[in-house]
Amino acid sequence: MPLLASCALIAGVAEGPTLPALIRTRQRYTPGRLLAQVSTTGAGLKIGAATLGSATGGFLVPVWGSGPVLILVAIAQVAAAAVGWVVMRARAYPPSAPTIAE
Repeated sequence: MPLLASCALIAGVAEGPTLPALIRTRQRYTPGRLLAQVSTTGAGLKIGAATLGSATGGFLVPVWGSGPVLILVAIAQVAAAAVGWVVMRARAYPPSAPTIAE
């Protein structure tokens, strides 16, 4: 149990800066007139993806067990990060004009 609690703590600390970074990135690269629409769409996609992930996990854990499912989730996260990195390196996104928040 202490190992599991330690892993949860490390994951929480590592995930903590992602929300401010996400909001900052949206403000920087989204034109002001579209910021509300982009933020709302992103929130909707996040909730939908979380629901789909919960349903998939609820199906796979009884079949495969929790260990293999956690490994699958870790592999999927690393693959998503790699795809994001490749896409960001392939395109140059110029920042939009400064917004009021800057």
